[in-house]
Amino acid sequence: MKRKISSLALMFLSMALTLHLTDNALRRAQECPQITDSSAANRTALHAETWLLPSGGLGAMIECEPNGIRIVTSLPGHAGAKSGLRIGDRIVAIDGQSVKGCNEPWAIKQLRGKIGTKVVLDVERGDGLTQRCFRTEVERRHIDTQYSVYSRLRDNELTIRVLWLAPETPDQIAEHLAQLSQRKVDRVVLDLTHLSNGDLESLTEVASMFLPENTLIGQYSQISLCETQKVEIYTQGNQFSDQLTAVEVGPYTARTGELLARAIAENLDVQVIGKETAGLGTLDNRTIRSRASRAGYGVELFDAQGNSLDGNPLKPDFWSWSNLLSPVATGLD
Repeated sequence: MKRKISSLALMFLSMALTLHLTDNALRRAQECPQITDSSAANRTALHAETWLLPSGGLGAMIECEPNGIRIVTSLPGHAGAKSGLRIGDRIVAIDGQSVKGCNEPWAIKQLRGKIGTKVVLDVERGDGLTQRCFRTEVERRHIDTQYSVYSRLRDNELTIRVLWLAPETPDQIAEHLAQLSQRKVDRVVLDLTHLSNGDLESLTEVASMFLPENTLIGQYSQISLCETQKVEIYTQGNQFSDQLTAVEVGPYTARTGELLARAIAENLDVQVIGKETAGLGTLDNRTIRSRASRAGYGVELFDAQGNSLDGNPLKPDFWSWSNLLSPVATGLD
């Protein structure tokens, strides 16, 4: 008898709890606005347009200044360059809205957008009597993130940053060096602070752009179980420019980047600025290797005197402005 009463009590309690929850759910449903199928479809479309479709931009690196947005790098072949934007130009308005006093996150948000859309820019070029203003319409396009070379022109100093060495790197460097004939440049800095990847063939091609023909860049040998002979690496000619004034290195400069910096420092009258290099000279076959040397367990790099790069970092010139002003000499970031 007690068990029956207990079972009935549990049943009534369960029914009461169910009715209470159902009543609350109905009350909340009445208080909240109903979402129709059309509004859900609109929200889905807006989500797709905002997040899922590819976005594009100018293909330029910018810096915000009190009076506008400065173009510090304009990638050749990208939307900004095709519309006539040059390094050093200052954007003063975007779609008719003044950009004075803006910050970079806001500027990037205004300049980027869905591929195919357009943005109107008011631009100032030059200073003083030579200054001219113009308006240009730029169609946002895909930005090639595989571009390995960037440059910045500031106060007549051209800084060219190389991120990695690949078959297309020499042509990209040549595109940036073309500014030497287009603009007034007093100083050219080759920034290798982030260069640690690349193959020996690309290294040879890039070194040949700055060094005379038949200059000894360095040496390499296969790492294997048996002793192998060192192979010397020479430039191939086709020197593109002799106006280099400094090479910048840092703790992320390693392997092919470190060998390139040493070759330039030893053969040209240039400053070595920045911070001490990594002191790494072994190319792993799994990641970075010479296209001409596929066998073996890796490649070890040596400088022109036959000294291993491993454990032998390149140190910058002690009395250099880069060392004295290192907090402000931060490259292209």
